[in-house]
Amino acid sequence: MLTMVRWSVRRLSADESRGHDPTDFDIIPWSARNPLEEHVITSELLKAYLACPMKCYLQSTGEKCSENKYAAWYRAKDDSYRRAGIKRLTTIFSHALADRQIDPRQLKTARWQLAYDQAFEANELSASIHALQRVLPKAGSPEVTPIRLVHSNRPSRSDRMTAAFDAYVLSKVVRQPIPHTNIIYGDSCATTKVYLATYLQELTKIINKLKAFLAAANPPDLILNRHCPECEYRDRCR
Repeated sequence: MLTMVRWSVRRLSADESRGHDPTDFDIIPWSARNPLEEHVITSELLKAYLACPMKCYLQSTGEKCSENKYAAWYRAKDDSYRRAGIKRLTTIFSHALADRQIDPRQLKTARWQLAYDQAFEANELSASIHALQRVLPKAGSPEVTPIRLVHSNRPSRSDRMTAAFDAYVLSKVVRQPIPHTNIIYGDSCATTKVYLATYLQELTKIINKLKAFLAAANPPDLILNRHCPECEYRDRCR
């Protein structure tokens, strides 16, 4: 069973930073973070915001709903594809598999080549990464590539933006560039690369908008769109 120990990056305090660069960060277990911190932008909230601001707002407030049949089917298909994809990957890398949440501080000395169901936080951004592949080049530091599993035969803009978010947050945690995320998608399990540099400017704007959005006291205006049929809040918004 995978032991979940999420990792968070926090800026050092004035006392802690004495003798260090004032911009230094520390990597700490998720359980040690300040429980009063709010408005953490997660992969799920980002994807919900891209689909519908109202959905994002309802998720952020923890509102429960009676999920419609289509939304339940869609969610089950998504979860099933992710589980099957992880199972296939773990079979390929069974000789070098991380059996728990990785410690980013030991990235250079670790022996694993694949880790799955990983969670990291940096600067109030929290990424839930389906899998990580670690490659040791002939020279230099190990390269780590996030993997996102998408059941659709054509990854959406939201899928690509969330994949870029994975690379962005992970780069903050491991303190090295993460050039891209691999999306494995569709019935044929094809692979496409999502380069962070391509989406970074747009992603940064969306993150800033989302921070302001989550800090606002009032819910957004309700606007129905083509995401509604697969949304768990469909009946609530009608």
